[in-house]
Amino acid sequence: MLFINLLKLCNKLKLKIMTKIKIMLKILFTITVLYLILNSDNSSISYYIFILILITPFINNIIIRKYHWLKDYFIHPLNFLTVHVEYSKKYDISQKLLFDKIFEVIDNSNYKVIYVDKNKMEINAITKTTFSSWGENFYISFHEEKTKTKMIIHSVTVYQITSWGKNQRNINNFVNHIDSSLII
Repeated sequence: MLFINLLKLCNKLKLKIMTKIKIMLKILFTITVLYLILNSDNSSISYYIFILILITPFINNIIIRKYHWLKDYFIHPLNFLTVHVEYSKKYDISQKLLFDKIFEVIDNSNYKVIYVDKNKMEINAITKTTFSSWGENFYISFHEEKTKTKMIIHSVTVYQITSWGKNQRNINNFVNHIDSSLII
């Protein structure tokens, strides 16, 4: 009954199907965790297995988040252990100039660059774990479109059910810094 009501609410809010699935997976995960915690005996083997199952994705996400080749895992719409926001913007400058300009902005931010590919024009930066998040991954790529350069940013909070708007704030702050650095 809970899922039927949730599905009706999602339909009223006109959410995309992937968002609906992700919400349902998060609720199912939360209900399962609560059930196992409330109905387990601390001395039973199932309790320890449950704790291991609960901790494994967390440790996994924290360790593997530094590997750029796992970007598709982190930004996949069905990954309910991360929250992801995508943003794109076109600039009237060359791809190489914008690529170089990004490093000036990153150097003046709280991001640490962990991957750069000048041939593919991709950058991966991360933030440290803070009180409000387990850290964010920031994936930036550049594509030339005629006379413009399209910058695509993916901001991902790691092992969180919601980002509380932090992903969007990160993107807004980053783009504002880029825009202000381009003004002569």
